Order: sequence, then C-alpha cells, then structure tokens
Amino acid sequence: MPPLWIIETLIILIAFLSISRSRRNNEFMSNRATIRGLLMLLPVAIVLLIFACAEKSRLVQEGPITSQTIVATVDTAEITLGEVLNEYTGLTIPSSRFSATLENALNEVIYRRCAFLGADKFKDYDKKEVGRMAQNRASPVIIQYMLQDLFANRVEISESSIDSAYNANLASLSEPERRRVTHLLVSSNRKAWEADGVDVSGLTTEQLEAKAKLQIERFYQEVKGGADLGDLAAKYSHDSNSKPKRGNSGLFTRGQMVDEFDKVAFRLPKGALSVPFKSSYGWHILRVEEIVDSTVQPLDSALHATIEQQLKSNAISQMAGHFADSVLLAAELVWNEPLLEKRPGEYDPQDWVLIVNGTDTVSAVILRELELLYSTGGRRPPVTPNIRKEIVLSKMPPYALMSAARQLGYADRDPMKKAKQDFFREEVVNRIYQDRTSVTNKLPTDDEIKQYYERHKEDYISDKPLKVQHIIFKDSLEAADVKRQAEAGADFKELALKYEPDFKEAAFDLGWISEKEMGPEFYGAAW
Repeated sequence: MPPLWIIETLIILIAFLSISRSRRNNEFMSNRATIRGLLMLLPVAIVLLIFACAEKSRLVQEGPITSQTIVATVDTAEITLGEVLNEYTGLTIPSSRFSATLENALNEVIYRRCAFLGADKFKDYDKKEVGRMAQNRASPVIIQYMLQDLFANRVEISESSIDSAYNANLASLSEPERRRVTHLLVSSNRKAWEADGVDVSGLTTEQLEAKAKLQIERFYQEVKGGADLGDLAAKYSHDSNSKPKRGNSGLFTRGQMVDEFDKVAFRLPKGALSVPFKSSYGWHILRVEEIVDSTVQPLDSALHATIEQQLKSNAISQMAGHFADSVLLAAELVWNEPLLEKRPGEYDPQDWVLIVNGTDTVSAVILRELELLYSTGGRRPPVTPNIRKEIVLSKMPPYALMSAARQLGYADRDPMKKAKQDFFREEVVNRIYQDRTSVTNKLPTDDEIKQYYERHKEDYISDKPLKVQHIIFKDSLEAADVKRQAEAGADFKELALKYEPDFKEAAFDLGWISEKEMGPEFYGAAW
C-alpha cells in the first residue's frame, strides 16, 4: 500500500479533475488555464516529500458531530472539523461541489500543519528576510504586552464614566420596532400575470395598471366581507417571497421595505387592514399581525464589563500615546542622509532610511510607500530631505515603542520570545506554501496543454452546461426591482456588487456549470 502522503496528493489531483468536468467539450481555449493549473499541481508531490506526516482520522465519532470532531491527525496533532470549515468561510459554493470543496479544505489544513511541523528542516529560504517579516508581526504583540504591563494597573474606571458611556450609546444598544404583516400584491408588471397563466398581451400599460387596481380593490372588499387574507395571498399574490407563506412577511424594521409599504405598515395598529395602496411594484393590501416594540439593552453585568473594558482600553491607548511621544522625543535617530538626497525611484527600497536608538531599523520600503501616499495627496511641494523626515517620523511611534520595549527588557521575556519563534516558524511555513503555489514554477507549453486536453477530452464533456451569473436576495420585492433593471439593460456585475458588496467576482459569476452542479430548481430557472 502506498504511503498516505501519496494518497493525499492523488486526492488533490482527483478533486481538481472533478471540478474540471463542468467545462464544455468544444471550449478548448477556456480549458487551457484549467489544464495548466492541473499540470502545475505536480510539484505538490515533490514538496510533500519534506513532510509525509498526514493521516486521515480513522477514529469512530461517538455522539453528535461538532466543530471539535477530529477529521485527521498530523503526527500526534489533531485537525478538527472547525479548522477545515474555516478554510472556506464566506465562499458561495453550489451544493454539488460541497464534498469536493470540503476535501480540498481538509487537504489545505493538512498541508499547512505538515509544513509547520517540517519548517525546521526546510532551509530553502532567506533567513534574514523571514526574520524581518517575523519581527514585523511580533512587534505589535510585544508593544501591547509592554503597554498592558505598564498601564493596565494604573487605570481605574468610575461607575459614573460607565453610566455616561452607556447613555451616550443608547441608540446603538437599542432594538428598533419591528412589525409582521400579511400581505397581498397585485403586480402591474405583465410578466407577473403571464407567470400565472393570464394573457395580458393585448393590454396597454395603462389598461394593465387599471386591471391591477380593480383586482386589488376586489380582494379588499372580499377580506372586509370575511374572506381570509392569507388564503387569498397564497392563491393570488404576485409576491413570490410571501406567497408560499400565505402572505406572511416575517418581522421587519423601518427602512427594509419600500417607502409606501413602510408608511402603511408602521402607521396602522395591530389587526388593522389597510386600504389598497400603490408602490413601484404594483398594488398592495396588508394587515398588521404583530408589533414588537423597540427595546434597549439593559446595563447588566455583561454589558457593564464590556463598557468598562472598552473605557479601560481607550485610557490605556491615550496613556500609550503620551508615552510614545515622550519616547520618540528622547530617541536617538540616525538618518541615512545620502539616501534622503536621492530622487524618488533612485534609491534601493531594501536600504535603510532611519535607525532608532541603534537597534530598530526603518526600511526604505516604508519611505517609498509614504512618498507615494504623499504624492497622491493633492497639490503639495516636491519631496525634500526634510519632508521625507517628517513623513517618516509620522510613522515612528511603533518603532520608538518597540525600541523602548527592548530597552526595558520586555522583548526578552519568555512569552515574547516564544511569540517571536512562532511568528518565525509561521513565516517559514508561508514561504513553503508560496513555493507550492508559485507561478514561477515551470509552466507547461501550449503543446503540452493541448496534448493533455486531447488525452482527457472526455473529462470536459457536460450535458447542456450553462454559463451562470447570479445575485442572492432575501426580499422578493427587491429581487423583482433588480430584475427589471437588468432587463432594462443595467450591467449585471454592477448590480451584483451594488446589492451584495461583499461578493467577490468568483462568487457572483459561477462560470460554466451543469445541471448536477446547481440542482434541478436552479438549473430549470437558468435554462
């Protein structure tokens, strides 16, 4: 039986192949990047030779599966399901790809854990550069450790300060009024009627508007006469979100619905039925079913502790600022005067620009970044040596504080020495990881890609694939509005980024996918 690390490598390759199956047979050009990526995965096996330490867990889980469930072991270290799930937190993944993505996430966690354990044996890196990166990461931790030790016991927060902070933030501690209604919509959009099998092709826009108004008035009279609004909504409403729930809107706050809807819903008392009213979506009637009054979070022990800690942190930050200013004033600064005389772009970014107290060096990379920010800040005089000193000094407090931490011995305390060692190891792991995924690996030629494609053409065949872009909405009224914008010619990507600003391009654009990858309902709507 082959070693488990080889099996892990094959799993990665197989997972990549399974994702590749969603591409068309006749779209060789779009598959070129996919095949290139597949061929470039081969160096993974070489890198894994360093480690050979991962093993999928064979343990039998007793009881419920949780984030602490062990899914693999690396030497004696255990990997939990929670660690694996964190690998793709925030991604939008079709259900058909969930298993493959979970497998890939597990492989990523295993790889990083193996790299961490093998970092001491890995020598192919610039120790000076890695040390600089590790020190950059350790410095804020050491500074915070020093400030807490110096000032935490000197800060006392009074009860009156806590009360004042609580009263000043009542708005953010309040839960606004919420309402739930039963709602029926008769749309003035002809597609909504056609979706219900009603032919309105012979009606003008004005005639369709009149038809919608007449229909909603008829429903209004029926409800007043004793008909159940929920039954009518379930049968006739054009609101696809609330219709399956018999018109139930769920709880909402002011501003979540269109203005016309909001004004009516929050004006009526509980149990009241509205008269027909119009919005950009059509004609509505609604009945207020539930009112949840606004509430304010009480100043209980938990909130009291949170506010006290925040005020304490603010006070420590203020004291730290004064401390940093005094340290900076007393610091011994040695400038690289020849470098400061050079024009932008003429000096080596890896050179030094300033040494603080003979121990902490400020790289010219920092100066270059600050110069770029300075030059994009509007009409300003050209940079001079003195201006360069000013903009570098504006970023000096952390360097001065780190120098003070060294002089006071905080950097040499055991917890901080361990933190620096851990950061150094993590930077080595990052280098190993970058080497695995680096595009500097030898790229396959176009002929190699084409030959691979011809040998594996069956892997790229899919029955009636579709190229899909999508936006997810919680509110069907908003979805209908965006649909109208898209039909009117609005750019779909701009709409996606407008209504889902956290989306990345890969999240809204699913690319070419098949029915198996999106599910029958999604595929049916897309087809």
